[in-house]
Amino acid sequence: MRLLEQILQYKREQINHLTIDKKRNRPIFRLKDFFKAGQVNIIAEIKQSSPSFGAFKIDPFYVANIYQKYAKGISVLTDDRFFGGGFELLEKLSGVNLPILAKDFFIDKKQIDKAYSCGADIILLIVRILDNEKLLELYDYAIQLGLEVLVEVHSLDELKRIKPLKPAVVGINSRDLDSLSISLKRAKTILKNVDFECIKVAESGIKTKKDIEFFGTSADGFLIGEALLEGDVEEKFREFLG
Repeated sequence: MRLLEQILQYKREQINHLTIDKKRNRPIFRLKDFFKAGQVNIIAEIKQSSPSFGAFKIDPFYVANIYQKYAKGISVLTDDRFFGGGFELLEKLSGVNLPILAKDFFIDKKQIDKAYSCGADIILLIVRILDNEKLLELYDYAIQLGLEVLVEVHSLDELKRIKPLKPAVVGINSRDLDSLSISLKRAKTILKNVDFECIKVAESGIKTKKDIEFFGTSADGFLIGEALLEGDVEEKFREFLG
């Protein structure tokens, strides 16, 4: 069984055991209020592990404190089995004064309710794993709760699928979900074909300042995880921000 199908099978099982309280203890922060034109806008990711890298030796709370000084948003992996995260971690980090992206494989409204109650400001919807009907259902539901939605695409065909939504935030993932290979060139091509107004975020595979410069003005921001977590976090931010 491919990794993606293993993850989705686990998500379907996990949904049945989610306990949800829609109350939340923080206001909703929005990326549009933090992203600035002409700056390197980074959504910095916190995860304990990943299938492509392995385990990260980090203290998520120490990392989050550094992120607050440099980042424009924080992405928190809420998958426990494959990425070492969790909704509990999301809730514990919800004291930060930055937009928080709940990054997971969202396929059901219960997951959105859980993310909302734990303090997420943004959820991730991966077009690859949703048909058009489910994509619209989950997108509209999140918006009704007041959340932002980062709609993630991996191809030009998926970009065409989301045009009717005209989402406010679009993520272009450089990583192939099957092979886990990276192509920044493919991501840049897709970014250049986004023909509606939105915040455009380049995701995955950004390791150096040169990678950020490669995207130029085609991206408004960058979602970065591994490059920040595998070494000196503060030093890496200084490199990225130049």
